[in-house]
Amino acid sequence: MRKTSREENKAVSSVPGGVEVQEAQAQQELVRSEELPARCRPSWAAAEALGIKRLGPVPDDKLFVRATLPQGWKKLATDHSYWSKIVDESGVERVSIFYKGAFYDRDAFMDVLVQPEKGKTGS
Repeated sequence: MRKTSREENKAVSSVPGGVEVQEAQAQQELVRSEELPARCRPSWAAAEALGIKRLGPVPDDKLFVRATLPQGWKKLATDHSYWSKIVDESGVERVSIFYKGAFYDRDAFMDVLVQPEKGKTGS
C-alpha cells in the first residue's frame, strides 16, 4: 500500500471529509493489489491452509506482505472503507480484512473465517 507524504497528509487533513476520501482510496488500492495484511488471525498457517500464499514482506511497509490467492478467489471492497473481504470461487467469504488507511492511524489485519463442516448447521 502506498504511504502518503507529509505534504499529502497536510492537504488531506485541511479539507472537510479528506480523511474519509483517503481511507476509501486506500481500500481500493488494497483490493487491486497483490498485498495482504501481515497480521493474520488466528494465524498465517490458517490462511495458508486455505491456499493463500505469503510471498514475502512489502519493502518499507510492515503492515503488509506480498501474497497470492487461490485460483478464482478475489478481494472485494465492502460498503465500509475499513473492511474488505476475500471470497472463494463460489462467492463465499473466506477472509475478512481490516485496513484503516488514514495517515494518522494506519492499521491492518485479517481474520480467516471458520467454515462450517458440510452437513452441520449452527445452533
